[in-house]
Amino acid sequence: MAEDRVERRLTTILAADVVGYSRLMAADEAGTLTSLKALRRELIEPKTTEHHGRVVKLIGDGTLMEFGSVVDAVNFAVHVQRAIAERNADVPEDRRITYRMGRGCSLTRGLAVKLSVMRLPGSLFSPQ
Repeated sequence: MAEDRVERRLTTILAADVVGYSRLMAADEAGTLTSLKALRRELIEPKTTEHHGRVVKLIGDGTLMEFGSVVDAVNFAVHVQRAIAERNADVPEDRRITYRMGRGCSLTRGLAVKLSVMRLPGSLFSPQ
């Protein structure tokens, strides 16, 4: 009897979600969606590709990404968080789109991931 071989690989998963998404949507749904789509198109997606990652899934205000290394995921998060802070410099505080990001390493079989996301806006949670 032939033994079925399961392919496993080490990957780094990064999850990002918008801080205060419900509040932003309640205040200005159309403006928030326009801003969020522009941010994804102009910053998140290009930086994901630049850092050798891919967007796995968009979930409302959340984004789930996969990177081949921890270094790529962390560099992505640092560059994006800095760029968002610069973009938000002239935006009123109650209209700013900021992200929480967290990364986890997982030996995956498919895409089963256990990930904790730190609660500090504009930060990156990176477990030991």
